[in-house]
Order: sequence, then structure tokens, then C-alpha cells
Amino acid sequence: MITLSPSTPLAAAVIRSTMLVLLLVAVAGCETGQNNNVSPSYASNSRDNAEHDAFVRGADRPPTPRTLCAMAGMLVAQGKDEEATFVLRRTISEHPSYAPAYNALAEVHTRQDRLDLAIETVEAGLEQLPGNAVLLNNRGMIALFEKDYETATDYFQQAAEQRPDGRYQANMALGLAMQGLYDEALEAYRLAVSEGEAHFNVAVAAEARNDLEYAAESFERAETHNFRLPRDAPTHN
Repeated sequence: MITLSPSTPLAAAVIRSTMLVLLLVAVAGCETGQNNNVSPSYASNSRDNAEHDAFVRGADRPPTPRTLCAMAGMLVAQGKDEEATFVLRRTISEHPSYAPAYNALAEVHTRQDRLDLAIETVEAGLEQLPGNAVLLNNRGMIALFEKDYETATDYFQQAAEQRPDGRYQANMALGLAMQGLYDEALEAYRLAVSEGEAHFNVAVAAEARNDLEYAAESFERAETHNFRLPRDAPTHN
């Protein structure tokens, strides 16, 4: 999922964050009861046979969407984006209500700077899963990358309404700040982070907009609220 940490400074304009898709592979175990009247050797053979039968049954089943997404993740890690894309498209085709597949495919397209395809993917997901907070947030992030801050803010707001989450709230605040709506952005940030962090994040957005006077004032307000600047943040006088 694409997210911006509420307290992470943003460099000029907006930094592209990598969508993180958590893929869990379920490994099924086979537990067998032991009958005390059965010899140890026979019990061992029975267990081996049961495990073999379970393996055969599993091999006959079609892969789950979670397994397919895990496979795609491994392909991406190996630099095989084309193969990963094929697997994810297959997953979406066979399991159209599985949101992680849309997010994973959109991530691949975003890393390739193919934002048009990323948008198409996320919006296809929203057609199947209207109101899905993760998809709404990711659609907002893509708009943010395109510097369409009004659209981004709208999607972030929808995500926050669907699922109260500080990250979505902070992303909405960022969208407001990047439109120069600093007062509204501060109010939104205050619901997600501390007062000092709120002023600091608005200051960074103002600086990205080249609104240097407002940025300097906001950095001072952040320091007034005892907000400690991150070590890698520039010093503002």
C-alpha cells in the first residue's frame, strides 16, 4: 500500500513512496492423532501416507489469490516485472474481488512510471470494491504523484471516512497543504499527529510550494511546540 508517514518530511513537491503489499503465504500442517495400540512403525507410515495424500489434494487445487500474489511478489523481487504483471492480471481475472492484487499491480505500474495504467488498475478495483479504503488511498497517492492535489485530497478524504486511520488523515492533510489550504491542513493534521508535527509538515509543504515566508513561520511554530527535527531534515533559520 502507498502511504506517507505523518511525521516524515517531504522533499520538494512529493516523494514517491513504494506501495507495500503484505503477502502472507499460508502453510498448511497436517496433525495426526496417535493410537497407542498401533506400532510406532505403522504410525509413521500412516503419517507419511496422510501427508502424501494432503500434498496430492493440494496439488490438484487451483492456487489461491494469496498464493498467486505471493508468487508475483517473488517475481518482482527478481526483477521480473513482466511475469509478475501476467500473474497479477490472472489473479484479478480469476478473483476480481481480491483487493491486494489490484494494489500489487498498481505498484508495479507506478514503479515503471506508467501512472495511466496504475490509475486504470486501481479504478477497476474500486468498481469491484467500492469504498475500499486502501484502494481509495492508493488512488489518491497516484493523483498526488501527478500533482493533482485536489483530486488526491478527495480520495484521501474518502479513504479516511471509510476507515479512520491516521495515515489516511495525514495524507488528506498533505493534499490540502499542497493546495495552499494551510489552515484546513493544520486542522486535519491535528487529528493524526502532534501539534508540533502538524506545523512541521505544513511548513514542509509550504516550502515545496515555494511559500518560503509561511514555511519559515511554520517551522518556528513547530519548534515552539518542542517538535524535534529529524536528523536528516535541513536546518531552518
